[in-house]
Amino acid sequence: MTREGKAKKQQTEDWLKKHGITWLTGYGSKVNEAYGVRGIPTTFVIGADDKVAWNDDLGGDLGDAIEKALAAKKK
Repeated sequence: MTREGKAKKQQTEDWLKKHGITWLTGYGSKVNEAYGVRGIPTTFVIGADDKVAWNDDLGGDLGDAIEKALAAKKK
């Protein structure tokens, strides 16, 4: 997600292409602020409860975190 709005979409897409970044990118998001993103790239696993289940800072295995989050039932 990027906080850059649609007005800078082409500029952002050009930058992503230049740096070989091919993953899905959302524009104009406030997710960065909501989850405390301090830099890019940043990886988060968001649980069914909309809370951070894992991020880069927590360490551990990303795959395990994804499996655990998928197995958890929404309360």
